[in-house]
Amino acid sequence: MREYRIIPIEENHKRLTSSYEYVIYGNHENIIRMRKSKHFFIDRIFHHPSEFSQMLIIMYKDYITALKIPGLYNLVNSKREELYNYVFNEVIDLLTIKRTINIDLQKVVTDQEKALINSIKKYFPNIKRISCLYHYKQDILRNLKSYGLFKKSQKKTSLIILYELGKIPFTYKGNINIVNTICEGLNKKYPLYENFINQYFLKNKLEYFKDNSLDYCSIPENCRSNSYLEIKMDILNLN
Repeated sequence: MREYRIIPIEENHKRLTSSYEYVIYGNHENIIRMRKSKHFFIDRIFHHPSEFSQMLIIMYKDYITALKIPGLYNLVNSKREELYNYVFNEVIDLLTIKRTINIDLQKVVTDQEKALINSIKKYFPNIKRISCLYHYKQDILRNLKSYGLFKKSQKKTSLIILYELGKIPFTYKGNINIVNTICEGLNKKYPLYENFINQYFLKNKLEYFKDNSLDYCSIPENCRSNSYLEIKMDILNLN
């Protein structure tokens, strides 16, 4: 198997202000392949050097192998939209050779971090953004726990709620009324979860149903999550 050394892009380290920094790593062959890809998958990991807050990984669907391949690694020291703007501005410069060529990017899969989404909409205004299925379900589970609804006596019912809310992207077909009707039904059947459904789920997720980034009926399976592992991870960590 041929290996490629991850080399810094020229002028990769940008000290922007006293508070914002980022570093972009990648290799030129991946950048060339990214220019021909129609689908990007953007994920964040939180194992990183101490001076940074996260690593933003931009993966691409390879036009030859159809594999999802990490293309650019972006260390950033903030989760603010302004810093994401700096990063994506430079990413576009790299991919378009400073705006001298066009790319045919059509879809980008992300989690539901608002600052990241806003930046992507600004720099990739014509693409379809897809909310990652794994992160959608993971966030519901995390908030069930934060609302104190995952104690031993409630766990079985909470798993039912997770299952029912997890099905909505596959059934609502862009119709917001269906989302509201399902939530109303769950509120009546499980009154203990009414505050969770209304204050967390509808308040935070409804906009993603409205923009169809969660309409999985119209999104191919291999474009619903950031990696093949996440696609197959139907059973979350429920401990």
